[in-house]
Formats: sequence, C-alpha cells, structure tokens
Amino acid sequence: MNNNISELSNFLSQFMESMDNEINFFIEQIKNNLENISAYERFCNENKDYIDSNPEKQYEFFSFAYNQYYSVFPYIVFNSLLITFDSYFENKFTLLTEKVSISILNEFKLGKKNKSIIEMCFSHLKNKLGIQIPEKNENWTSIKNYHKIRNLIVHYNSSLSKNSSFNLPLEDILKIKEHKDYYLIKGNKYIDLKELSGKFYIIDIQLIVDYLNDIRAFMKKVIEQFRNTQIS
Repeated sequence: MNNNISELSNFLSQFMESMDNEINFFIEQIKNNLENISAYERFCNENKDYIDSNPEKQYEFFSFAYNQYYSVFPYIVFNSLLITFDSYFENKFTLLTEKVSISILNEFKLGKKNKSIIEMCFSHLKNKLGIQIPEKNENWTSIKNYHKIRNLIVHYNSSLSKNSSFNLPLEDILKIKEHKDYYLIKGNKYIDLKELSGKFYIIDIQLIVDYLNDIRAFMKKVIEQFRNTQIS
C-alpha cells in the first residue's frame, strides 16, 4: 500500500469516527434540550387521560400546548437547525470528496456549477472515482429532499406560494397544489402545511434527528465504497 493510500485509509477511519461522535453529540443535545418544544400531538396523546378526566382544565391545557408547540419559537428553532445541518453535511461531503479525489487523482475539480454542491460531489464520486452508490439510495434520496426543504425555507420564506400574503386569492391557493414540491411537504408527518397560505412549518424535532441519521448512514456507505473500490 503506497503512502497516499495508507494516509487516505487513516483519514477515512478518523473522519468517520469524528463525524459519528459529532452526530451522536448533536442528537443527544437535541433530545435533552429541544424535545420539550416538539411534538404537539405526542404531548396531547401522552396526556389524554388527564384531559379526559379534567374537562374543566381542557382550555388551560390546550392553551399551554398551543403556545408551547405552535408558537413562532419552535418554527424558528427547527427551521434554523435544518439549515445548519444542511450546511454541515455539504461541508463534510465536500471535504471527504476533495480528500479522496486528491489522494486518488491528484486533483479535485467539480466541473460546471449547474447543480447543488452536494449533487456535484455525488456525480464526481460516480463519474470520476467509480463509487457506485445508486441514485435511489434511501439515505441519499432523503438528504436531497431535506435540501429541497432547506431551499424553500431560505429562498421562499417557508412557503409553496410566490405570494407572501397570509390571505391568498383563490387563484393562488389552487396553485399551491401544483407546486413541484407540494407532496414532499404535504407528505411529511413532521411538517405542518397551511393549505390556504402555502406556508409550512417543521413541528417536530424528530425530523432533524432523522436527517442526522440519514447523513451518518450515507457517509458510512460512501466510505465503505471508497474502501472496497480504491483501497482494498
């Protein structure tokens, strides 16, 4: 094994161990500190016996639940975390691709920037480095979908409508279902889509945890492929 390959093998081991520890820490912190502002329905279900046996307390209970889970603060926190971890993945994926490319090809060029950085890295792995991860890989598909949600949050203010008003005319309401990402948003159980405005909100921190686990699983798969095709 030449020096470049030996160095790369050590890098891959250290890289994945470090990333694994980081993600474990992120998830631990999320669960310890943020679950109390998540999951309105779960909270209500867990307290169903109390609600049923204390009808005089129902208004007080649901007022608290609404303010705790459907106020602006959780939306800001969850949306911000999605954006943050999207950037985290982009940085890690680019770093990994660059390191392997330089070790194997002595260069790192992604070509024309006509796609997102993560899609360009994915293409580079397949076309330049021979890493055969299917385009329909479950974790990769999820990561791309999270990236789409991130773009809707950042570029369109968490909305499927170009009209930023909360009181849309009927014509604009009907256009919401025609949006190319309508079913992506509508079908996610951790996202609340307001059909009359096109606004959507992440309502459960579990979405962020699932995203981090998809990142971990995908990166492990990529490194495994590197080892099988380039190092063994």
